[in-house]
Amino acid sequence: MPKIAIIGAGGVIFARRFITDILLRESLRTSQLALMDISAERLANTVAVTREIGEALDLAPDLLVTTDLTEALTGADYVLTIFRTGTLDHQRLEHEIPAKYGVAQVVGDTLAPGGVFRALRVLPELTKVAETMARVCPKALLLNYVNPMSINVWALTKGTGVQMVGLCHGVQHTAKSMASYIGAPAGEVVTQCVGINHQAFFLRFEHQGKDAYPRLREALENPATVSDSSPNFEYSDRRGGRILRVLGFAWKSSS
Repeated sequence: MPKIAIIGAGGVIFARRFITDILLRESLRTSQLALMDISAERLANTVAVTREIGEALDLAPDLLVTTDLTEALTGADYVLTIFRTGTLDHQRLEHEIPAKYGVAQVVGDTLAPGGVFRALRVLPELTKVAETMARVCPKALLLNYVNPMSINVWALTKGTGVQMVGLCHGVQHTAKSMASYIGAPAGEVVTQCVGINHQAFFLRFEHQGKDAYPRLREALENPATVSDSSPNFEYSDRRGGRILRVLGFAWKSSS
């Protein structure tokens, strides 16, 4: 029975999605879920939501609930990091100060000055996770969802040697959007996405075994050719549309 530790589980929205996915997977639903956060109050909200998910699935999730990092990680097979370091006020400063000097950022959580300063806030805490893993679960795989993704993965891989993968839900969301623009069910499209977090491109986009890029470009330039029930590409993702026109590939537009 694997042990899956979720660090930052007090962030109920992200935690709920991961916990739901885990419990829906038959091979994982008997896992022990170690829910860890520095806030016991926020963690209690996630525990309540987890119980509700379990009831809906007629399951009794095996939970370890703790505010202690070492306890959560001891013996873990997989570690998910989903926490936030600092507050929205910190992120506001990381966005507004560069803007004052002419550096415009969309969000400022990935690259540019905002991404660098976010990394300086986040990396000390991620390093604690990696160093604790080296002591109590050295063979575990770290699945990181904390931004700035590319900086974090690079720094921890080089600095700690932890087994680590950086992930972002934007790939799946963008693939679903692309399918909707051509009026195709998301489950029928096949994609190949390459790059780093918030800067990746779809080199392959197929529907029913055929290249669907011509249909995507048609949907961008002539939305009337797509069914009325499909969202308008240009209106829904103006940045993505511009990038497709200039570079020829769809862009993972999650930042």
